[in-house]
Amino acid sequence: RMTIAYNSFYHEDLLSQLLETFGNEYDMIDLCLCDTYQWLSTIRDADFVISDSFHVVCFSLILGTPFACLLPEGKGEARFVSLQQQMGYDECRNIYPSQADDIISLIRSIMQVPLDVEFIYANMQHHRKVAHDWLQSALKSPVPQWVGSPYHRASRSEKKQEVLNNPAARKLLVVRRKLRVVKLFLAVSPFGRSFLKRKKAFYVEILDRMAW
Repeated sequence: RMTIAYNSFYHEDLLSQLLETFGNEYDMIDLCLCDTYQWLSTIRDADFVISDSFHVVCFSLILGTPFACLLPEGKGEARFVSLQQQMGYDECRNIYPSQADDIISLIRSIMQVPLDVEFIYANMQHHRKVAHDWLQSALKSPVPQWVGSPYHRASRSEKKQEVLNNPAARKLLVVRRKLRVVKLFLAVSPFGRSFLKRKKAFYVEILDRMAW
């Protein structure tokens, strides 16, 4: 008998319906009950996969296993659509459960559609090359003059620009402000000095590690 691997985080009622229908026809394996190695080998060895997990769909593509994806509508389905457009697999594999009149029949029809593994692997290789080229280019790009130097060496305009463009810089700016407040309390308050010293050391360590 065929083996179907499945899991669902967003469609429990629908999953029960699928298990009731397919359970007598196929060997059903719940991916949620597998450890890491079993999880990968089950996806690899299954004849078909039914899931609403993005990572399960990704590994189904990598391992060349045909699948049907139950899109988690309103909970990040855009990345499934983007994945389909980039990898070029059949659009019918992405199912909107709320729009399906007979989802059982729809999945049965998808099971008859072969997965064009060679075409998908070619697209995968193309995107790997694009990512590799981008990374190589980024690593060879000149570093801004003050990056890696203590924050106080930067000019006022450089500080402002970095804070505007870099979320990490904004968080570090908050740390610097908190450090100033802690130093102020240490200077004027006789209370909680051990706590304030620990906070000061914590903030200083963060800024030192980030060269700020």
